[in-house]
Amino acid sequence: MVLRTINELAYPPTAVPAEQINFAVLELVSNSLRAHREKAVADPVLVEISGADSQLLIRIIDRGGGFDLSRLPYRFDEDVSHIDLMSENFVAYRASYDNSRFGMGLVATRRVFPGFRLYFVDQAMQPCRWPSKFIVGTVVELPIPLEPEPPAEAATEVADVEVAS
Repeated sequence: MVLRTINELAYPPTAVPAEQINFAVLELVSNSLRAHREKAVADPVLVEISGADSQLLIRIIDRGGGFDLSRLPYRFDEDVSHIDLMSENFVAYRASYDNSRFGMGLVATRRVFPGFRLYFVDQAMQPCRWPSKFIVGTVVELPIPLEPEPPAEAATEVADVEVAS
């Protein structure tokens, strides 16, 4: 159902192809659903899509309790273009989860969406620093620049012009 719904979305023209947007959203929703399942959370995972100020904003909101960024197979603040998905850290990370997690979803998403933002929230949806006993969930925001609309074709006027000789 989630896959079908995501694939039926029609986005306005953006700098990011729809397939890459859908991949990122599906990865993030999958991560959120797994967190909900592991922590027996019955609340829904929310996906909000809005457009304003020449950008599309996709926000994924869960109540999965957040996660420790230091447990990822790379430094989260590291430039994503330098992250090696085949490094020993990734191999060890995958092995520690019996290859049921690959650690690539956030990296791939961050590579496509330079404005990627992740933060943890409390019950009132206010941002919290990790670690905090008040964290109830995670919010990921993907701002995507909209393609500028092509200029309207100028109307061509036909006028009689007299040329003096």
